[in-house]
Amino acid sequence: MGLEHKIFASEGGDWYVLARKGTPPIVLYEGHHRELAYEALFRDLGISVSIEERDMDDIGTYIPTEDDFASP
Repeated sequence: MGLEHKIFASEGGDWYVLARKGTPPIVLYEGHHRELAYEALFRDLGISVSIEERDMDDIGTYIPTEDDFASP
């Protein structure tokens, strides 16, 4: 069986804890940002996800191109 993770959120949604099952459970992230909890989860699973800021123009989104994934 693979790794087992769980994200706990406060009732107000302003605090997150990511833990990996173990004896004792291992806390991988705790803080105010859900996206950082997911980033820690990906990292623990060995998945590399880069974050790049982009201008979302007036449409409020960004359409990735192949060039966005080209090696630097």
